[in-house]
Amino acid sequence: MYKIIGFLGLLLLPYASQSQILIALVFGDKLQSEKMSFGLTAGLNSSALKGFEFSRTAARLKFGLFFNFKLNDRLILSPEFLFSSGYGQQNIPFYSTGSSLVDSSIVDAEITRLLNYFSLPVMLKVRTWDQLYVNVGFQTSLRKESTDRYLEELGDDQIVYSKSIKNDLNPIDVGGLIGFSYILFKGKGVGINLNYYHGFTNINNGTLAGGDMYNRSIQASANIPIGTKSKDELPKE
Repeated sequence: MYKIIGFLGLLLLPYASQSQILIALVFGDKLQSEKMSFGLTAGLNSSALKGFEFSRTAARLKFGLFFNFKLNDRLILSPEFLFSSGYGQQNIPFYSTGSSLVDSSIVDAEITRLLNYFSLPVMLKVRTWDQLYVNVGFQTSLRKESTDRYLEELGDDQIVYSKSIKNDLNPIDVGGLIGFSYILFKGKGVGINLNYYHGFTNINNGTLAGGDMYNRSIQASANIPIGTKSKDELPKE
């Protein structure tokens, strides 16, 4: 079943738009129930690439929709549709742009690798205490436009050069997720999430310098339900 959900999600994600988010905002209260809730999710990925252990992590944004399906009092199945899911790494070792003229102008440049995906994480959340949940699951991602950004500092000036690496990356990334969630107002309010993502797929198709690369990230996010009761109507903590 997870493979079917993942495949369908990857087919649908590239067609997600602001109009779909607007529909969710308008009709959210019609779709909420005791067994299902959904809304917006947003946060940050503190991202790194295995293969560049001595480089710095990159902070990247994530944004999309979440769904919570309550299976019973202890279990929640929680898929997300992330329209924008960023990964990457700062301070990548310098390599040639393919142009000797460009290389001579940015020989001391710092390279930041910016990877962008449509992502479908699916997590099972197990309630352990109060509204604290342990999360475990997997994530399938479809590559979007990705670049290496060269930044050369020249006193008060900068030279910025961007090189597309989309075709140097494998189109699909798959990995595992583990972490924690806490849902406010006795499970009816905003959810706070902290997860670790461990990519299993070598995303370098062999044409990028540096050898094998695997996505890694610590993800902090908030799930904001749509169409729930106002704060005054929610159960007290």
